[in-house]
Amino acid sequence: MVQNKKQAKLLLLGFIISTLLSNSIYSQRSLAIGEWDAHLPYGDGKWVTQSAEEIIYSTGLSLLYIDKDDLNPRFVDKVKGLSDVGISRLQYDPFNDQLIIAYTNSSIDIVRGTDVFNLPFIKENTNILGDRQINDIYVADAKYAYLSTAFGIVQLDLQSLEFATTIFTELRVNQVSGLGESLFAATDDGLYKIDVTSNVNIGDFGQWQLLGEPNGLPTLYEALHTVAYRGAVYFAGEDILYKSKDGVTFNVIYEDQLNNQSIKYLSAEGAKLMVGIREDPFKSFTLFYDENDTSIKGGEGCINRTLFGIEDEQGRVWYSDEWYTIRHTDTYISGCSMETYNSPFAANVSDINTHKGNAYIASGGATESYNYDANNGGIYIYKEGAWDNINVLNNPGESGLSGLSNFFRVVKNPVTEKVYFGSFGFGLVEYDEETKELTRYNTDNSKLQGAQGDLGNTRITGLATDNQGNLWITNHAAEKPLVVYTIDGLWQKYEIPQNQFVANVKVDQQGYKWMVLTGSGGGVMVFDDNGTLADPLDDRTRLINSGNSELPTNTVRTLEVDKDGNVWVGTSEGAVVFECGASAFDLDVCRGVRRKVVVGGNVAFLLETEDIYAIETDGGNRKWFGSR
Repeated sequence: MVQNKKQAKLLLLGFIISTLLSNSIYSQRSLAIGEWDAHLPYGDGKWVTQSAEEIIYSTGLSLLYIDKDDLNPRFVDKVKGLSDVGISRLQYDPFNDQLIIAYTNSSIDIVRGTDVFNLPFIKENTNILGDRQINDIYVADAKYAYLSTAFGIVQLDLQSLEFATTIFTELRVNQVSGLGESLFAATDDGLYKIDVTSNVNIGDFGQWQLLGEPNGLPTLYEALHTVAYRGAVYFAGEDILYKSKDGVTFNVIYEDQLNNQSIKYLSAEGAKLMVGIREDPFKSFTLFYDENDTSIKGGEGCINRTLFGIEDEQGRVWYSDEWYTIRHTDTYISGCSMETYNSPFAANVSDINTHKGNAYIASGGATESYNYDANNGGIYIYKEGAWDNINVLNNPGESGLSGLSNFFRVVKNPVTEKVYFGSFGFGLVEYDEETKELTRYNTDNSKLQGAQGDLGNTRITGLATDNQGNLWITNHAAEKPLVVYTIDGLWQKYEIPQNQFVANVKVDQQGYKWMVLTGSGGGVMVFDDNGTLADPLDDRTRLINSGNSELPTNTVRTLEVDKDGNVWVGTSEGAVVFECGASAFDLDVCRGVRRKVVVGGNVAFLLETEDIYAIETDGGNRKWFGSR
């Protein structure tokens, strides 16, 4: 199970449901044993571009293609051929019929049909110091594209896929555009220009001209965006838009008069120039300009925190937005459509539980150090090939979810068939999949307690069921942090000696509860109620730490009970297995074992150099480890 959403390396492990790479990026076929597939969110459009046939969105992790004729989607991700995750920019090259993808780590993919070519030059170039972020991609013609980066401009040969020239600017370049024989670079210091046909070396930034007062511009200003549209070059600062027909003299065609608007992008792919403007934290609109500087205001009510937009050949406008759903309008001013697809709501994963072939996933709500991490992602349920996303954003009318977030744990009770969501801050929610009924439990109607020093918040950090169908809950930082909700609807709470900071919980085949401790030195706590839930006098506890067992450290991340009843403990220094059975409270017998393996011809402890955040057992009792 993924311990919290900071474990980025576990993201794909959390969403992957057993499959292997195919040779073709667009292969659609049934999965065989040993193959991999990825289940990634397709509700967010972080960037958008287009080919002649398709609208192409980046979700940040993968690609969503939408057919312009029938609007049918198809999905492409790392499993299906991309080189990486973390997509920052997209730009389609219509001259060579290929897609250019820039990743957050500065690696680049070129997608030609079903082939993917990776260009790691910027990522791996040791001559580039500091930030290498690619801010924008400008396709100038069939020969070259220009990449705007944190360190300058990179000229990419679109046919040979080689980097031709690198222009080191010593300042951030936000975007590049071209008008006639001139290139323009929008930088934090203003707009620079160079004539590409004159006998100059464009790789020498000293030969680029900074445009200023002689060009109708202020002495000091910033240029954040630039495009060319119908024989003119445009550039924008935070709240002002300039235009020049000759690339020499600039005039203001838009300026914010209300002091509450900021220009987020310029786009010139369609019949009109699009100027994306954010008006307040939750409201945006678009100005559509023609070549005569006449504008139409559109997009209102369809976009919230706008990122980018394009116009297609049919006059539809496709938006990328920080908020959920893929959205477009049929015209500049009307016909807003918001689309969602069969996918999990978001990429965040803090817990996964499976039952009868279905998956129940919590999106998170606590940091690695068990502080609050505001998360509205809720719960994702994968059942019979379809995703059901349950959260306050997706189900605003559900009274049981009102005001609730931070769902950190999830478990399906195999006896009662109820699903339980544990929130880090808002208690417990019981969900009936048949009736869709939601029931909330907190300090008012259960034995759950507020955190010591933070009594208004009820933190759930672990959920597990025993063979009788009782639900065991770790109630982090509570006075009595172990709670049981019995199959009969009764509640009991239990004290854990000298430790209120209890994280995840597992129940072994003996009915013993194994818990991760995050406070008072850490380690693992084992609890036995002796079969008398209401009688605390016969309860037993045992603290397991590096001083009385084979644990190499007291920094414990996760627990897993395998098919044989053995308890696997993931630590910051590898994994330990406790094969104790009924002897879990015998200090001499139950000390744990560090399995040995041969690594490079040398004997070493299993995963001893790995920080283990997740352990899962498959149907064949094989263990799968997730590390940071």
